[in-house]
Amino acid sequence: MTNLHNLDIAIIIAYLLLCLVIGLHKAGKIKTIREYTLGTGYISTAVLLSTILATYLGAGSTIGTVEKLYSMGLIFALAIMFKPLFWFITAKIFAGNIHVFKKAGCMSVSDIMGFLYGKAGKWTTNILAILISIGVLAAQIAAIGYLFNYFLGLTPQLGTLIGFGVLVVYSLFGGIRAVALTDTFQGMIIAVAIPVACLIAFHDIGGYEGLVSNLPASHLTIDFSGGNIILFASILFYTLMPLSEGAFIQRYLMANNSRQLNTCLKLIAFISLPLTIIIVLIGFIVKVKAPEINPNIAFYYMIGNYLPVGVTGLLVSGILAAIMSTADSWLNTTSVLCAHDIAKGLFPKLTDKQELFIARISVIVISVLATVLAFSGKSLMELIWLADNFWFPIILIPLASGFLKFQTNQKSFMCATLIGISGIALGRYVAGEFATISLFFGAIGSAIGLFGMHYWQILTGQHVNLSKGLRYKQLGD
Repeated sequence: MTNLHNLDIAIIIAYLLLCLVIGLHKAGKIKTIREYTLGTGYISTAVLLSTILATYLGAGSTIGTVEKLYSMGLIFALAIMFKPLFWFITAKIFAGNIHVFKKAGCMSVSDIMGFLYGKAGKWTTNILAILISIGVLAAQIAAIGYLFNYFLGLTPQLGTLIGFGVLVVYSLFGGIRAVALTDTFQGMIIAVAIPVACLIAFHDIGGYEGLVSNLPASHLTIDFSGGNIILFASILFYTLMPLSEGAFIQRYLMANNSRQLNTCLKLIAFISLPLTIIIVLIGFIVKVKAPEINPNIAFYYMIGNYLPVGVTGLLVSGILAAIMSTADSWLNTTSVLCAHDIAKGLFPKLTDKQELFIARISVIVISVLATVLAFSGKSLMELIWLADNFWFPIILIPLASGFLKFQTNQKSFMCATLIGISGIALGRYVAGEFATISLFFGAIGSAIGLFGMHYWQILTGQHVNLSKGLRYKQLGD
């Protein structure tokens, strides 16, 4: 049984069809793996900004965040209110020297890690990039299944097949330019639909007074006793971590220059402030309206019960936009990694046509693996946090250090990897799950390993190969 009016269903169908039209428009124009990855020619600031923002606004940053706001309350809300700051942190770390890696011919985060730390950096990144991609895509798949099940009464499997099938088609044939064009369209929907839904629901509960008077104590106060201090610190750390995953590094490399990327990231910081407030309000509003529902459907519950005909269809399309823009970005990035970084690395004589074929086959394989994980029964944020534990604690510190011109060697990277994994295991033991605490412990371990081994080599008189620093100079830094 559907929860939508026929007009709303028509809007959703029109949206899906328009996505296909926009995506397939570029299908016959992609000839090389570089065009598939970074596109061709000049990219406008508006398109670059839209594609970075739309890639970020996936199931985790919207539906999953509302899920945790609904269930965890003020301790989670207070931490994520710092979210706009992390865009400035991302700009500070990654924008200034992106031109160095563009000039070096890097097309992916794997290329960059190879540039910084040799084969160990490149192949460790290859493996971890595939693992985090499967987890992130699984969260998007689960979100699509929940959406079609809640609003259209379809089974999660059928709903996933329809929505995910659309994005696979245009990610397969259109490459990054199709993704970027679709992201721009999706970003416009999100900018209108989510604020409209929040304002209507906020008015419905009686504004600020109605909200505060009906919230439970967990959403009005914070208990810092016991392990809650570590929990809050880990959520805050997670909130402020700069975007370093392959899908975002790929977008940074699309920028025409460092100045354009810096401008885009700082503009997004200002855009994200009202967006963060809106997401927090949505989580709290739904807690008041429906205090006992499954947190995974908290966002959908508000849309399905408190919005007028037409607006509901628009917002459902906006949610699909957020989910699909993230999923198609990750599919594109991971397929390129499989073709260019792995297959081309193993078989250097592959032609452009063969690389494109491998990239497109990889889209299908990664999609199937992610679908299997999506039906494991984990919540959206559990899937996101599980995926992030395969990336941030191991890659973030060495990658950010390289962008900031900290010059070390492969031995330091390997030490960072081993101690980072140990930190993840310790955090998993303390928290009982792979979530923000295990991620926090792992990142601390990675930093100790990277800088500790670097300075240990210097103190003990060992030769620290800084050849990567010389390559910075050779590339005209």
